[in-house]
Amino acid sequence: MDMEQLKKDAERIRSLEIQGATNVCLSACDFLNSFAQRIQATNKKEILEQLYKAKDVLINTRPTEPAMKNGLKYILKKLELEADSISLSDIPLKVQQYKEEYHKRLLNSKEKIAKIGANRIPYKDPEG
Repeated sequence: MDMEQLKKDAERIRSLEIQGATNVCLSACDFLNSFAQRIQATNKKEILEQLYKAKDVLINTRPTEPAMKNGLKYILKKLELEADSISLSDIPLKVQQYKEEYHKRLLNSKEKIAKIGANRIPYKDPEG
């Protein structure tokens, strides 16, 4: 249980070294993933408990940051839904997979917002 490194990582969010909702969210998801790769658990219940503790540590750095909460919840909820059908050794791989999925979803949503926004801006011909 390498919670000390997670706390050091989380301090980067708390101290405002990492700023902006998207950056905070992606960093928190990265930190959770790194933590998952380091956990030395003997069973699935133990590893899930440690991941939920890690989520709480990260969320408590900025309790009012919804993007971070959503990213961490996405990863852990998907993991929880699959927990019965995967092995202990698969859990860190799944955390990484869900982190990457969430990152893609975040980027795709920003692209969609930009396209919709661009279509709402009226075009004016500069010639006249």
